[in-house]
Amino acid sequence: MITRYSFYMKSIIKIYLGLFFTFFSGALFAQEATLQVVTKSIEKTINYKEGYALSIDGEKADVQIETWDKEQVKIIMELIAKHEQRKIAEQDIEALGYNIELVGKKIYVRNYVKTKSGQSKPESIFKANYVLIIPENCPVDLRNHFGKANIKDVKQAVDVKSEFCEIQLDNIEGRIGIETRFGDVEGKRLGGQMTIESIRSDITLSQIKGPIDIRAKYGKIKIDANNSLLDLNIVAEKTDILFLNPSTGTYDFDLTAYYGNITTPEDMKFDFKETNSTLNKAELNLPRQEGLVSIQTSFGNIVVMRVE
Repeated sequence: MITRYSFYMKSIIKIYLGLFFTFFSGALFAQEATLQVVTKSIEKTINYKEGYALSIDGEKADVQIETWDKEQVKIIMELIAKHEQRKIAEQDIEALGYNIELVGKKIYVRNYVKTKSGQSKPESIFKANYVLIIPENCPVDLRNHFGKANIKDVKQAVDVKSEFCEIQLDNIEGRIGIETRFGDVEGKRLGGQMTIESIRSDITLSQIKGPIDIRAKYGKIKIDANNSLLDLNIVAEKTDILFLNPSTGTYDFDLTAYYGNITTPEDMKFDFKETNSTLNKAELNLPRQEGLVSIQTSFGNIVVMRVE
């Protein structure tokens, strides 16, 4: 039974909690608002020749790569230092170094923190923003830590190795290789051979072609397929896998879930070979298949479904 006293006390507690969170969020906002921002901008253009490749080594960087019809690579870089005291931010911005140079056939771009012996470490919060505009036939090799990567409209190979970095790919026609830890991957309109190795990352792919090989641990995978998908091979651990909009009559399925469940559309007539607490296995074999979808996961579920 709720008494007037208990109701009164609950009301008082709610009021105090509301005041506390209002004060706390306001204090955080005020702290963020007082940060002084100092930037250093760099812009450089390098003439491109066939056989050149772009190599980027980013640190706490947001990297955007797009294409144009010029035989040039344009690099726009912004280095940022944030601190409550502007004087310190101005001093620390000088500790942000960069390289933009052509070494052989490699266009090398890098940002880093430089410290001299005996000097104290910079106190500011650092960040870098890249905008790189390249010919569509220029291969890309990106390494990045603690940031974002957005790559689109490239017709050559794209390789990404990252940690704590969100990766977005759009309209890539060449080979794609990704190694990621603690960074989600989102890709659409992807062609050519693709390999992904991920740890604690969610993967979302749509409008995909060609053979795809995924090795994943501790995450979620969502594949929105179409008729152009050739072969898909997924080997995962502690990962749930969602395969959307399967094309009837295009490819075979071989699904295996250790200590997990398999769900499929009733009209696709999967053959469930094993159904027990340890192993679930389902297959779909067609007389004239054009590819194979092979999915294996342990301690995760597999769901094949259509979305209206």
